[in-house]
Amino acid sequence: MADHGLKEKCEKHLIKLIKKLFANPPVVVRETENLFTILTNSAHFYRVLGKNDLLLLRDILTREGEDIETIMARFYHWSELEPGCSILPIALHLPLNSLYQYAGFFLNTLGGQSYLYRRTPRIRTLVKYYSVLVIDRANDKGMNRYGIDLRFPINSTMEEMEDSPNLKKRDAYLDMLQALAAKYRTQPARRIVCPWRTRADQGRNLPPRPVAKKKRGAIAIYDDCPYLLKW
Repeated sequence: MADHGLKEKCEKHLIKLIKKLFANPPVVVRETENLFTILTNSAHFYRVLGKNDLLLLRDILTREGEDIETIMARFYHWSELEPGCSILPIALHLPLNSLYQYAGFFLNTLGGQSYLYRRTPRIRTLVKYYSVLVIDRANDKGMNRYGIDLRFPINSTMEEMEDSPNLKKRDAYLDMLQALAAKYRTQPARRIVCPWRTRADQGRNLPPRPVAKKKRGAIAIYDDCPYLLKW
């Protein structure tokens, strides 16, 4: 990474970037109450990290592209360990409450979704997959403070997985998503509302709900928003 003029080891610098992101989380709820929040969310990583560090991360993703599944799985496993665990190879703490904030950002906001759609399909699908796992853990620990409903993200992630043959562990990911689909299928059905709709929109007469497609154990979830962006 000499091209980026780092004055310290790349590992140490990346830990600093992670801490900076955790200290400056994005907006997860009520994003659409004003245009400024939507714009700041859409540029969240640029605002927090700056141009040079964004270019550094982009180069890392490019160079490590073949191993990205292993790298993301490793980081997720580290997030499940207690701080100071002896098997952690680096001094890195990934608290669930901070990961939850970013998982909600990617799954529940316009800014997060627009960021994912600027990434490759492989990166986008993996980020959505691990975001689902993080919010599921938050549910189990009673930490889903924004009440994010996982059923639609599970469905959409499964659909993307089935169209992603370049994922080496695709079958394992789909098995996990199927298990989560079964877990949340027993929850009472409730209306799914697009996160960018305002309170004034809630009383409008909307067109009939479209028929949802069910794939590989997906939950039949419908959305009442005619302006839904495809996940």
